[in-house]
Amino acid sequence: MARVFPQAGVSSPYMSTERETFTVWMKSLVYQTNGLTVYNSNGEITYRVENYDKSSNEVHIMDLHGNILFTIRKKKLWLFGSWYVYRECGTLSSTEEIIDVHGNILFTIRKRVFPQAGVSSPYMSTERETFTVWMKSLVYQTNGLTVYNSNGEITYRVENYDKSSNEVHIMDLHGNILFTIRKKKLWLFGSWYVYRECGTLSSTEEVKPFVKIKRSCIRDGDWEVRDETNEVFWILRFDPKFAFQIIDVHGNIIAKVKPKQSSNGVILGEDVLSLEVKPRIDHSLVVTLVTVYGLIKGIV
Repeated sequence: MARVFPQAGVSSPYMSTERETFTVWMKSLVYQTNGLTVYNSNGEITYRVENYDKSSNEVHIMDLHGNILFTIRKKKLWLFGSWYVYRECGTLSSTEEIIDVHGNILFTIRKRVFPQAGVSSPYMSTERETFTVWMKSLVYQTNGLTVYNSNGEITYRVENYDKSSNEVHIMDLHGNILFTIRKKKLWLFGSWYVYRECGTLSSTEEVKPFVKIKRSCIRDGDWEVRDETNEVFWILRFDPKFAFQIIDVHGNIIAKVKPKQSSNGVILGEDVLSLEVKPRIDHSLVVTLVTVYGLIKGIV
């Protein structure tokens, strides 16, 4: 077992043979979240902490690229508490379970639904992105949708093999499940729960829903999107032809969907849509919300 503070002779990218001075800014890189950011003497970011939920007993220390170095967990013991520190390596996904050698779940890592600048993800871009959504499945005679990026490459797909089912999966091109949507029947109306899942199409593991979509009580036809931190977003309907926007509580447009037009202004069909997503937004989740809206309309 190595010492907590190893001495000379132990090689590590996180140690130096010289005395080092860092600047610690007690703010997170992610907008409106608690945490801290650490800069080295050259002004470069070396470590960061994103505390998305202050009521949580779990915090992660990461490097610039989102690799988890340590996890801090609070343990409540009698009248007082203790803090346990775990060493972990890997990238921070939206929902990730850490297990021991026996397969027991030690803890679950989660992050914000719409992460902002400073969070690295293959499903985000620093530029505004435009996708084409074809409201048809790649599989013959099944319901679903297929999403193409601006280069014409397939990025996401949905295969809804049974429209009577209450479960639909959002996958990448290779069939890896990114999200699972489940319909929950509550009273006269239904709600839609979104779970983040990683793995192959055969994965059936369920985690706590971190997004819930329900009918808005403010305006008919609109839908409320609420994440696990109680942050609210809205799906605003514009007309019955599947045109809507996703906005935050400040009215900022996160994404918008409208019928796709040719360069001559001709609408390509009711089942071909254009999806615009603002920079640094998880477009895989936006596609999931588009899918939920399609399920609500009965066309997915």
